[in-house]
Order: sequence, then structure tokens, then C-alpha cells
Amino acid sequence: MKKYDIFEDFMKLQDKINKIFEAVYPQLRFPELKGSTYWHPDADIYESDSDYIIFIDLPGVDKNNINVKVEDNSLTIKAERKYEEDLAAEKFISNERKMGEFYRSFTLPGNCKVDAIKAKFDAGVLKITIPKVEKKKSKEVKIELK
Repeated sequence: MKKYDIFEDFMKLQDKINKIFEAVYPQLRFPELKGSTYWHPDADIYESDSDYIIFIDLPGVDKNNINVKVEDNSLTIKAERKYEEDLAAEKFISNERKMGEFYRSFTLPGNCKVDAIKAKFDAGVLKITIPKVEKKKSKEVKIELK
């Protein structure tokens, strides 16, 4: 039986709320993105005994256009996918791929080692590994009665 994880439920709820606001009101939540095409890549969040791992698909994004940072208790990923410079926008017959900037923010739980977070970008997938603080092992001390 899978153990219940309230963090996972809150992350799913936060993600759904973020998607609603970002789809309907991107200019209100992220004023720095006004005037740009906005897209929202999906993220998977995995938990092991020692880490939280976030996977975000970013096909076509240049590694140099990805910014990952932690501020206070928030992990923020901001990136941009650009058209090739020699393509004129008005000449597209069909244009289904989303281009422009994206922004994702995740509230971190209190048991994270923020200074040990690692990010790796390979084959269009951003993998962010967030180590957990090691649980202190309870120490048993026998007290003698006098």
C-alpha cells in the first residue's frame, strides 16, 4: 500500500491552480512576460527516501535560456524557447508549437537542503534534484535510577 503524502496533494493542487491562472491571466501573475507568447510545460514530481525530483520537458530550449533559482521557500524555473532567426512569423502555414517564455514556481517543503539542489538538462528534459534533510535518528539513553 502506498503511503499517503500530503506534499504530493498540495503540489497537485498548486499546479492545477497555477495552470488556471496562467492560462486565463498570464499578464496578471507574471507582468514581466507581457507581450510575449506564453507556454506551460508539464512537470512530474517524484519523491524518494532521500530526494524530491522534478522533471520538466523543455524540447527545443537552449540550455543557456534556462534559469533555475531558489528564493525563500520557492523554487523558480524560467526559460525561453525561440524561433530560429531565419524564420519569418508571417510565413508560417501552421504554427502549433508554443514559443516564448515560461515560468514555473514550486513551494518547497521544510525538509529540503536548499543549498544542495542540483539541476541537469539533458535531451530536452530538465531534472532538478532536491535533497531532503536527513532525519535525525533517535538516540536511546538509559537513565539509571538512584
